[in-house]
Amino acid sequence: MAHAGLLWYYFSYISGTWAEQNILYERMRKSFREFLSSMPKAERNWEKGAVSKPKPKSDPAPPKPKPKPKKPTTKSKPEEPAFEEVIFKTPPITPPPPQPEKVTLAPKNEKDNEFWDLYDKK
Repeated sequence: MAHAGLLWYYFSYISGTWAEQNILYERMRKSFREFLSSMPKAERNWEKGAVSKPKPKSDPAPPKPKPKPKKPTTKSKPEEPAFEEVIFKTPPITPPPPQPEKVTLAPKNEKDNEFWDLYDKK
């Protein structure tokens, strides 16, 4: 074990930490080999020339008949509608709104022309 400790020190501090993973891998591999070697070996627990008896073939179960669909019973009563019948009536045409009265404009102001005449003189 002392040797493995020195290797760990050497590889982890001098060569780099990647080598530490290699050492851990080797330790685990060694312990797994020891575990496999300590397990009991598999042994045959039957006679070497034994042949199993053939299983008798059983007749397949007869297929079940398909159930026939049931016909709905018809009643002599007339069916009532779920909702009342709605009758749509078009409303009468409404006349267009009255047109506004024609608006007359105020007479042109003569003062405007006087202003431009004065402006042109300058």
